[in-house]
Amino acid sequence: MNNTPRIKGSDYEHLVNKLIAGLREGANLTNFEQRYGATNRIKGASGYKHQIDVSLLGHSDLFLFEAKCLKRVLGVQEVLIMGARLTDISAAFPNHRVHASVISMKHVSRNAQPIADHFNVKIDWISDVKNYGITFANQHLVGWEETVGFKCTIECKEIPPQ
Repeated sequence: MNNTPRIKGSDYEHLVNKLIAGLREGANLTNFEQRYGATNRIKGASGYKHQIDVSLLGHSDLFLFEAKCLKRVLGVQEVLIMGARLTDISAAFPNHRVHASVISMKHVSRNAQPIADHFNVKIDWISDVKNYGITFANQHLVGWEETVGFKCTIECKEIPPQ
């Protein structure tokens, strides 16, 4: 039985944005500019303006988050796209460490994981908000603060099958 709630992609992006906002505040990263949604575009070295679901821009770091609300496992295509975005945007921000994560409610396929490793794209699987917060802090924020605490309240409503 599948216990994954069914939500729209835009609602999932909003959920991830709120989660990142809570982590940002709890980790004392309020000096980072957070943007999300369809208008959040970051220009790469190629000149292409990449739509990024959620981004955090600081003095020396740029975090890119792609929220994938898929009914299937996270595949090669999604990881390749994020790898290309990471490469292009990193070249346009030479004075920043650029980090990329694909956040999914489904696991990554075994074929996509080596590609993610090659491009240094983190795959974050959200089973629940608390565990994701801990994983995110360990992967991205360790070294910025000894302890990371956060408070994030998110309401997720299931969408009935149509």
